[in-house]
Amino acid sequence: MSKEKMVKGFPKQLIDDLKILHGLPPHNGGSNVCMGDGYYAMSLERKWGKAMIDKATRAVIEPMQNEVDRAVAAVERKYR
Repeated sequence: MSKEKMVKGFPKQLIDDLKILHGLPPHNGGSNVCMGDGYYAMSLERKWGKAMIDKATRAVIEPMQNEVDRAVAAVERKYR
């Protein structure tokens, strides 16, 4: 049995890789050269498979992105 850490049923390393690709915290700084990079995305597809990436993106990454977007919008409203 694997002792791999899981996040909502997905390997933690997959979630970390997708956070890097999508530029989610803590990988949202200017030093993240992999954010939105097509070559990095292709390497993840080879490593994890497109189906698993799609499922993890819908289940974990999209809700995280929505939370970040809401927080940014709240700060922007406050300082307008």
